[in-house]
Amino acid sequence: VPFLDLARIEVLRGPQNVLFGKNSVGGALSMTTAKPTEEFEGSISVQYEPEYDNQQATLVLSGGLTDDLRGRLAVRAAERGGYYENLTQDTDEANTEDTSIRLALAWDISENLEAILKLERNDSDTLGAENGTYAGYDAPAGAGGIAGFNYAEFTDFVNSITPYDIGSPLISEDYERATDFEDRYELTTDLVQLTVNWDTDNFTLTSDTALLSYDSENTLDGDATAITAFNTIREEEYSQFSQSIRFTSPGGETL
Repeated sequence: VPFLDLARIEVLRGPQNVLFGKNSVGGALSMTTAKPTEEFEGSISVQYEPEYDNQQATLVLSGGLTDDLRGRLAVRAAERGGYYENLTQDTDEANTEDTSIRLALAWDISENLEAILKLERNDSDTLGAENGTYAGYDAPAGAGGIAGFNYAEFTDFVNSITPYDIGSPLISEDYERATDFEDRYELTTDLVQLTVNWDTDNFTLTSDTALLSYDSENTLDGDATAITAFNTIREEEYSQFSQSIRFTSPGGETL
């Protein structure tokens, strides 16, 4: 979502801990989204890549709604096909469906008072993973073995007693993988942000209020093989409320 309908990106040399927090000792990337405009404007962008069936469409509309209210809508839908073939599940992985939407409203409350409300949502669903078990190599010198086998010998042994291929050089070279458990990552993020700017002749006072939340669910075939050995499911919910007040004086003055 941060890269949707950008006005500009600022690369700020570090440290930037005064404005962006104590962890920005190496600088910061400041991404500013485009603001609602008084005049109507719009754009449509469509992309398609045929080899892996990657496609993306973006729509942006902006303009005045009333004399003192402006709005801007940005929507992006993307689908990406996978380039790994899962031999046991007959799927191309990892394939992703992603939808992002942002609505911004700017209200001129008075001549020197402005409020900007921004609403964002992103839904992302990824099926499969972009890795494969590569076990067709010799053990490093001095690393020992597994039950008397080196890695390649252990792979051959497991493959001989099960109907599954748990890893070989072909899996790495031909972008093939074999898993018994569905790798999936689902993520939904929401943002509500209200910015109020009060401009005077001598200073600008800004209030920035934001609520950010996300829900995620991740199912993972931890052993990355077609053998049922180590599978995990992880769910997470997160929310964050922030409030900042910024006092800005004009540039070019003594202080």
